[in-house]
Amino acid sequence: MRIAVCEDDDLERKIILSGIREVWGEESITACFGEGEAVIQAAENGERFDLYFFDVYLPGMLGIEAAEEIKKIDPDAEIVFVTMSREFAVEAFSLRAVHYLMKPVEAGQLREVACRLRQKQKRKYLHFKSGRQEMRVDLSILCYLQSRHNKTDLITRNGMLYASSPLSALTPELDERFLTISRGLVVNMDYIKDMQTSFCLLEDGRKVLLSRGMRGEIVRRYQDYVFNQIEEKGAGK
Repeated sequence: MRIAVCEDDDLERKIILSGIREVWGEESITACFGEGEAVIQAAENGERFDLYFFDVYLPGMLGIEAAEEIKKIDPDAEIVFVTMSREFAVEAFSLRAVHYLMKPVEAGQLREVACRLRQKQKRKYLHFKSGRQEMRVDLSILCYLQSRHNKTDLITRNGMLYASSPLSALTPELDERFLTISRGLVVNMDYIKDMQTSFCLLEDGRKVLLSRGMRGEIVRRYQDYVFNQIEEKGAGK
């Protein structure tokens, strides 16, 4: 884990560093910065971190402003804000910050950050363009993808989205949950209600014929997936 701490107060910085070592271990790679401009310059020079701790009230550029710039350089960067006030909590939320910690920072707060990161990392997303807009959708709510005129309809549990890319350009970002049922149709197996030898029934009531030449392989892959899911749930008890 590569961690950056942007904090101008020496005592607070030492407290955070001590907590980081306790939670993430001595092997975590940590760099310290006293102002937002310095951490931005490091990022622009190619020095990237998995997790950034920003004091909100930094000299010069505010921590919120510095975090916005970091997100432009590295959209996957995870941000935690540290402050004495909740004044900028709304802005922190808009940046999808992992947490908003109140000083003095304690190890328990950092363990909660680590827990939130683990939960967040379990979630996977499909990134795509809809027209000129950059979008993403959580794979857990993506029911199926259907090719349409060299573009793709994305049917989710919350409605339909549209991708400007062909289906073939999107499938590499999908995980083991997704199965090609027929030409131009990829289904999230968690969304399959019933699987038969020649068709499957989706949760929304749609009946889909399996690709004739691949029926045996499709059924086998679905059965293997269901069996593995049952095993994993049993192991978690």
